[in-house]
This record gives sequence, C-alpha cells and structure tokens, in this order.
Amino acid sequence: MKIALAWSAGSAAALLIIDQLVIKGNPMLNQFYLDFILFAIVAALIPIGIFDHFNRTWVKNIEDQLPEVLRIVAQSQKTGSTLPRAFEEASKRTSGTLAAELRRALTKMSWGVSFEDALMSFSKRVNTLLVRRTVSLIIECYKIGGNITQVIEQTENYTRELHSLSEDRYSQTRPYTIVIYIGVILFLVSTYMLLKSFLIPLSEVAGNGAGTLSGLGAFSVADFRQALFIMVIVQVTLAGLVAGKISEGSVMAGIKHSVILLILACISFMFI
Repeated sequence: MKIALAWSAGSAAALLIIDQLVIKGNPMLNQFYLDFILFAIVAALIPIGIFDHFNRTWVKNIEDQLPEVLRIVAQSQKTGSTLPRAFEEASKRTSGTLAAELRRALTKMSWGVSFEDALMSFSKRVNTLLVRRTVSLIIECYKIGGNITQVIEQTENYTRELHSLSEDRYSQTRPYTIVIYIGVILFLVSTYMLLKSFLIPLSEVAGNGAGTLSGLGAFSVADFRQALFIMVIVQVTLAGLVAGKISEGSVMAGIKHSVILLILACISFMFI
C-alpha cells in the first residue's frame, strides 16, 4: 500500500507541476489546463484502486475457502488426528490462496516453531477480522482442551453463514451501483446537450463570433465548459466512492468506480 501511495503522489505531483509550469503559461496549450488536472486525479487514483482491488480479491478468496478448510479439519479430528495434523491435511486437500498461506505457516513448524505461533503468524499475515477471530478461538480451545471438533464445526457454520450474508448483500446492492452509473451517464449526456444544443448555438446567434453570451458580459461558452467540467469531475469522483460504499461497504472500494467514471467523463468531454 505504501508503494501505491508513493506512486500515486509522485504521478499526481508531476502532472500538476507540468500543468502549472508548462500548460497554464502557454497560450497554445492553456485549453488543456483542466484536462491535466483530471489526468493528475486519475493518475493518483489508479495505483491505489488497483492495489485495493487485488487486496480485496485476495482476502475474499481466503474467506471464501475458510469454511471448507474448517470442515476438513473437523473431519480429520473425528478420525483421530491431532489438531496440527488436521490442519496439515486440510492444507494438502484444498487448493487456492488459503491453502498456500496455511502451508507457508505450517512449514514453520518444521523449523521448531510451535503450532500456536505458526497459526498466529498465519493470522497476522492474512490480517482480516474473520481470520483473526477464527484463529484466536482455535488457539484458545487448543490450549484449554475439550471438544475442539465441536467448536470447529460451529465456527465452520458461522463462517458459512457470514459468507452467505456477504453474497446476499452484494447481490442486493448491485442494482444501486448500476443506478449510480446510469445517473452519471445521464449527467454527462445532459452536459453535452446543454453545451452543443443550447449554449453554443445561442452564442453563435447572439455573439460577435467570439463565443460570448449576450447579457453575461465576457462570460463565454468556454467558461461554461470549464465550470461544467469541474462539476463533472466532482460529481463522478464522489459517485464512484458512494458506489464502493454501497456495494462493498468501503469508500476505498469505490476508487476503481471513480477511475472508470473519470475516464468516461474525459472521453465524453473530448467530443464537446
């Protein structure tokens, strides 16, 4: 995450410096002044959005596979395996991100690390709330003793229920995300129609060829375009963040939506 933040800050700063020192001071390039600000925003958001997307995919894969791993551990316990041996068996019988992380952690046991420390290192590396709670519960039961199999089975049911609720939440909130995208597209179409079908023809009829609107002094169509451009940047950025909050429960998850909508806004203004 630190690398993504550093790359984002560096890219945005470089574009803003070019914008201020080169674009703004050059009469021939001054029309691209706001475009470079948009490029700076997109350059700042893309690395963070990519990192957050892959991190969330990695975490989701682990949490999706956790109930199956716990089921195999409980079955191995019923056949008489010790808890460390049951986790080793689960890491071999499953595949994917969680199995690889489990094997990485359990390999430390061959170096003399205790089973509890190996599981704790796994929990710290994955570092999600569900995994931390599950590992802490298993370690405490392992230390205290008792019917560990029953505890693991109940934990498996709990994680499956959470996974089911998460899937239901995503499917129920997805239409709202689509509505946000449709709203942004309608906003861009309205902006296009306002400029192309109203303001520009009005300036041609009332103006002197300089694109100035009658009754508004020196306020030109270009000024209107810049004002609408700024409104669009703010609108689509916030809309993307809201989409992430609604669909995945996190503002950070909305960065990828903001990037997509900003690129869409940039393309639409190329034709205005």
